[in-house]
Amino acid sequence: MSHYAVATMKKMKAENLSGMLRHDFRETKNHKNKDIDPNKSDQNIELVADHKLHKQDIVDYINKRRRSSRKLRRDAVMVDEWIISSDREFFDTGHSERNEGYFKSALAYFQQKFGSENVMYASVHYDETTPHMHMGIVPMTKDGKLSSKQVFDRNTLRTIQTEFPRYMQEQGYEVVRGSENSQRKKLSVNEYKHVQDTIKQN
Repeated sequence: MSHYAVATMKKMKAENLSGMLRHDFRETKNHKNKDIDPNKSDQNIELVADHKLHKQDIVDYINKRRRSSRKLRRDAVMVDEWIISSDREFFDTGHSERNEGYFKSALAYFQQKFGSENVMYASVHYDETTPHMHMGIVPMTKDGKLSSKQVFDRNTLRTIQTEFPRYMQEQGYEVVRGSENSQRKKLSVNEYKHVQDTIKQN
């Protein structure tokens, strides 16, 4: 059986940030996603942020890094959130050294490619059916421009879908690339369970 390297991106604007971060950092007790088991939430780990991030943390970082004095557009993409995972059978049950290594390796790939300073958080969730990581990247260009269209253009997204599985293979993980159709599907950060449907369609 082939295991798939799942790397799916969702663009987040200012209006999405607060709810997204509350979900990722488990700041609410009443979850819309019924797959979340609050009794296992203490197994979740943070690989980047040493504290729970809030919307203002992201805004402050962007304002500090931007070279333009113009006010940010209200519809600007402030964070590109990636969901990193594989199929359920790939992972051991719950938190393990092997599973954590998988997510750390994935994080390293994106940090090398897009700058570790731009990766604001990497939250690994073990309290859902399939372990997965929410990773937030501020799409900042090298010349200090906030631009998701430039940082994650179509060619870059295609390259990631080819390079990422290969990189993970080099780290010792037996995963392969999913189909184009599955990788194009957009996942809601509050409905991660649908990643299983994505994988089954390969």
